[in-house]
Amino acid sequence: MSDLSILGLDDDEEPGRRRHHRRRRRRRTPVGPVLALLVVVVVAVGVVYGGREIWRRAGAAPDYTGSGAGTVYIQVQDGDTAADIGATMLKDQVIKSTRAFRNAAEKDKRALSIQPGTYRLHKHMSGSAALSLVLDPVSRVGRVIIPEGLTATQTFAVIAKGTNLTTAELTAAAHKTAALGLPSYAEGRLEGYLFPTTYNFPQNATATAVLKMMVSEQKKQVGTAGLQGKVPGVRLTPERVMIVASLLEKEAITSDFPKVARVIYNRLAKDMPLQMDSTINYALGRNKARVSENLIHTNSPYNTYLHKGLPPGPIANPGLEAINAALHPARGDWVYFVKADRAGHSYFTADPKAFARQKAKSQAEGVY
Repeated sequence: MSDLSILGLDDDEEPGRRRHHRRRRRRRTPVGPVLALLVVVVVAVGVVYGGREIWRRAGAAPDYTGSGAGTVYIQVQDGDTAADIGATMLKDQVIKSTRAFRNAAEKDKRALSIQPGTYRLHKHMSGSAALSLVLDPVSRVGRVIIPEGLTATQTFAVIAKGTNLTTAELTAAAHKTAALGLPSYAEGRLEGYLFPTTYNFPQNATATAVLKMMVSEQKKQVGTAGLQGKVPGVRLTPERVMIVASLLEKEAITSDFPKVARVIYNRLAKDMPLQMDSTINYALGRNKARVSENLIHTNSPYNTYLHKGLPPGPIANPGLEAINAALHPARGDWVYFVKADRAGHSYFTADPKAFARQKAKSQAEGVY
């Protein structure tokens, strides 16, 4: 055996051919390692996706099926997340797991707009069914919208329609003003301090709790600091501001509030009686606009035809716009005003003859 045989070359091969053969063998592609790598990648991908599927199935949220049965009331608090709401539902046996509700909420953008309040649901609902019902306005209970300018009696009627309370229960609670947290300047009167806004009363709230909540809202929105103002020639106190604001609610539309406030202050400064029909209507427990000549003689401290100055207390529950107008009246010398059109706008003047002409015109046109 020659030295060439040890190196893997035949003796009969020429040196040039042997070198060419070696170079050709070095260029061969390593197919084996590439295939092995592909196999590893395929297996890895299969493991990942297969693992995900196994995890998905194994980790499915426990859930009921269907819309459930019976009645359950749940309370959604301000700031509650989907997880918080789900926890409340789970506690009350509405859903089988918080994850079932949370999963449904994550798929519906409307879940971000769930409002605080009390909702009527059912026991053993699927997460998606529970979400659908919470998003349905019909399921919401205790949500009551109190408009500006209602009297306490009118307010009780609105509350009774939106809750399980009766007007009798609310009226009885209203008589116990010491338990309602009224501001000191209210002097024990509830009228004027049931703040008009939208409320979400808890399902089990008592009449006292509801009225106390409304008084608390008035103090929060207004407070004593929000009732400070100066009107030349007129002594303003928080109580008097609230009285004037209540008169504005009953006598005018919002855009005319500042002008009517000026009329009130001008008449007070001139020691003129206010002569407002709304105060007589309040004394009589009615809500009509016009007052007949006979009713002008109604014996009541609220009769501003007979008694100069402001009535003893508010005659309605005013909103912020009326309160602001009472604090910041328009400038003018008007001492008369009368409704001038069906939209509610008033005619203002300092001339009694011009007032009489407009009053006759408004009556002839049926707007007053």
